[in-house]
Amino acid sequence: MAILTRILLTLAAFVVVHTSSAQTSHQPLTEFERDSLKKEVATILTTDQRYRWMILFGEIDEKKVQAYRKLEQNLQVERMMEVQHNHAGISTAAKDSLWTLQQQLDTMNLLKLAGIIAAHGFPGDYIRTEDLSIILMHSPRLPVINDVLSMLLEEVKLQHMPAMEYALLYDKVQLARKLPQLYFAAGQAQNGMTSGLANPTDLDATNRARKELGLPVLETK
Repeated sequence: MAILTRILLTLAAFVVVHTSSAQTSHQPLTEFERDSLKKEVATILTTDQRYRWMILFGEIDEKKVQAYRKLEQNLQVERMMEVQHNHAGISTAAKDSLWTLQQQLDTMNLLKLAGIIAAHGFPGDYIRTEDLSIILMHSPRLPVINDVLSMLLEEVKLQHMPAMEYALLYDKVQLARKLPQLYFAAGQAQNGMTSGLANPTDLDATNRARKELGLPVLETK
């Protein structure tokens, strides 16, 4: 499976890069196409959570998982901590097996998303930016994610995607990679100043990147 995944990633990266570089605009979607893409994205979001709740709650029975999800947040956290420390729930081996299955789904989901963006551009009509960021953040280290971000940047340049939405998305992926933000959109205060607790590592580089997107520059307090 690991070999197959690497092959798929390589092929997807090749197709995505070449499609992105060759295509600068996309044909308007028909109502049927838009509905089909909405269903496809809904499926991606469902499989994105296929095994995660089972792992967190240490339970493979769907009804019991749903019952845990209906608990108050403090009780959910209490259960998750017990599972994390192996004081309750399924075995470590079972959790590892579920995690392997979830990672395979995450890989396929990212490949599907890359294909959708390559073919149709920024999916603003049929997926929320928050959901888009979730899909990307669950596979931050896969090579294809760089191609997805490159395609979205082109969509910003074509004014098909709001610049701030892209900046927020990019920075969230950076944080998921445990890397510094570039645009500092995720740490920006509402008044346009930086938060003070997490100033950009390189304010000049941040402001150059923001200018390229047409975003206002930041100032430190």
